[in-house]
Amino acid sequence: MLRELEINRQLGYRALGFLDDNQHKHGERILGPRSWAGGRDVVQIASQCRHKGEAIDEVLMAMPSATGRQMNEAIVCCRAAGLTCRTLRVSAIC
Repeated sequence: MLRELEINRQLGYRALGFLDDNQHKHGERILGPRSWAGGRDVVQIASQCRHKGEAIDEVLMAMPSATGRQMNEAIVCCRAAGLTCRTLRVSAIC
């Protein structure tokens, strides 16, 4: 997803970071942006970004293995943070 955003700048997105529930990935850099924390922390992360002057406008969700419950939880967390979220369908590139 990040490569697509980088290649197609006309989409108008700039990745600030990633949310991942896998704690082993927290703090790792993925082609530049850092993996922050889990999706449940989106309210706190959005607040921190606003404080730094880097407001999050929208959350793009690419969670191909997520259950319906996990997707709903992610959407609820984004709404609680006052963020628009968009679910992307991710498929393998061959």
